[in-house]
Amino acid sequence: MTTLNPPHLGDFHPSSLERTGSVPPSLLAIHRHLTRLVTQEPHLLCRAGLQEPLAHLAQSAALVDNAACELIELSSAIGLIVQLLEAAHTQPLMGDHLRCLLAPLHDKLKQSLSVLEVAL
Repeated sequence: MTTLNPPHLGDFHPSSLERTGSVPPSLLAIHRHLTRLVTQEPHLLCRAGLQEPLAHLAQSAALVDNAACELIELSSAIGLIVQLLEAAHTQPLMGDHLRCLLAPLHDKLKQSLSVLEVAL
């Protein structure tokens, strides 16, 4: 399976949260920013109790990244099914055949959404 990366939203800057109408930073950008801060001030890591939250943030970001990759793959698969249906509009469709195509995609979609729910 090829790993696809979701669009990168750039580095996180605290001031970006204050601007209205701006795109919120990605989890990975926030994690990189916090890790950089903690690296510059290592005593903050222990004193503020940031070790565990940073580890959880990294895990959540990885889960979201994997789920996003799966959703991109699902989008491509569903697009292909739509193309097949458009090409076959003159042929009768058998419900069982369509179900066989869609059932695995539906299962994968539910799994990806569950992963996102846990991560968020």
